[in-house]
Amino acid sequence: MAAQLSRLPDSSTPDAVSMAHVVLIASYAPSLPRFRGPLIRALVAAGHRVTAMAPEPSAPEGFDALGATYESCALERTGTRPDRDIRAMLKLARQLRRLRPDVVLGYTMKPVSFGTLAARLARVPRRYALVTGLGYLFIRDGSRKQRWVRRLALPVVRAGLSSSTAVFVQNPDDLADLIREGVLSEGHPTQRFWGSGIDLESYPTQPLPKGPTTFLLVARLLRDKGVREFVEAARSVHATHPDARFVLVGPTDTNPAGIPESEVQAWSREGVVEVAGETSDVRPFLRDCTVYVLPSYREGTPRSVLEAMATGRAIITTDAPGCRETVVHDQTGLLVPVRDAQGLASAMRRYLDEPGLIERHGTASLQRAKDLFDVQKVNAAMLEAMGL
Repeated sequence: MAAQLSRLPDSSTPDAVSMAHVVLIASYAPSLPRFRGPLIRALVAAGHRVTAMAPEPSAPEGFDALGATYESCALERTGTRPDRDIRAMLKLARQLRRLRPDVVLGYTMKPVSFGTLAARLARVPRRYALVTGLGYLFIRDGSRKQRWVRRLALPVVRAGLSSSTAVFVQNPDDLADLIREGVLSEGHPTQRFWGSGIDLESYPTQPLPKGPTTFLLVARLLRDKGVREFVEAARSVHATHPDARFVLVGPTDTNPAGIPESEVQAWSREGVVEVAGETSDVRPFLRDCTVYVLPSYREGTPRSVLEAMATGRAIITTDAPGCRETVVHDQTGLLVPVRDAQGLASAMRRYLDEPGLIERHGTASLQRAKDLFDVQKVNAAMLEAMGL
């Protein structure tokens, strides 16, 4: 099945409606066509009117083809200024009163928290919170800054989730952590989905490239994506396998866990890792890689891994929440410990020393993507859960 019921009883599932006004609230406009494009198209195809909202002033490239309307909202993607967030929430509530949607679906932390609270203030009948990962708030690093951010953010997340009709999660660890931290009450309606799904047509299977074995990581350049571990592992493997390539794709970020630009430039000058910067299309990089790597500390369900699986690539990722659900160890890829650069290096060396594993794991990885993560199955289950 594309979804697994965790705590959402049949009586909590709303009656299906033939025509509804659905508002999606995002924290970053380019994520709408890239990550939610198939969901928006599914909603429109089902006869619903869709308005998407994000902080950017105009619709992102590719959005117009989805058949939805775009409005800018005041929620900031990052930042820890409660006064600004509260003002943005009240402004968003006024927008929602004007739009009068039947359903609001927010994803990522600020839309889940402040966006759901705004929908409640606007008296939107059905409010859904899609938790796509817990990230910085739940990866304890012992820093004073993180403790301060947690004190500010967790009460707001708690208020947002408690204001929702139901909470959607992408892995069982996130649900357990939300309950354990007291952010989500144990009896609140929830449902688990297999990530956001992957459009298998948009990410077609690619033959393995010829030439040197290439390890690829695509991620925002954050500590908790395991970027430093990737670089350290690359240095170690390069010493014994100098022909192997290591490619890092992604932008720097203002997130509190962001890696400084100066450090990224130093990696580029060093030359062990090829630092490619940000891209609007990862498919050429996936086509040219041999093995996909994501050493993240935790995810909801990592989309970049799903894209690599659909392409037919073996995966190295961590035995961490969200990541471990994508890989069957030693069948579709390899799982390594979190924050363990040498463990990551050992996995890379295994593929270099046993190249036959690459194609075998890649073929099994593609089949797992088809069986569990097909976006059509995931979206059908999500629309059913929302009565749409």
